[in-house]
Amino acid sequence: RVSIFRFDPESNYTSGEFVSENVLPDYDSTLAIKVKDDCFGRKYALAYHQGRIQVLSDIYQADLKDCHIQLLEQFQIKAQLVVDL
Repeated sequence: RVSIFRFDPESNYTSGEFVSENVLPDYDSTLAIKVKDDCFGRKYALAYHQGRIQVLSDIYQADLKDCHIQLLEQFQIKAQLVVDL
């Protein structure tokens, strides 16, 4: 799956939605799913906005909080590349 997630900046980066994706038929679509998450946005959004890039080949081997892993699992995400567009 390749997805683009757009944060709602008025939410202090705690909510947003998937606005585009390319996904294999075996996976559920995430398009237009709205997400509310207090685990990620407040702490990390500014760093990504300032140019941070994160590449994780396995979310379970990374130093992620349990709440972040649980959120990624909801969308069948096992690896991720995070960049600010």
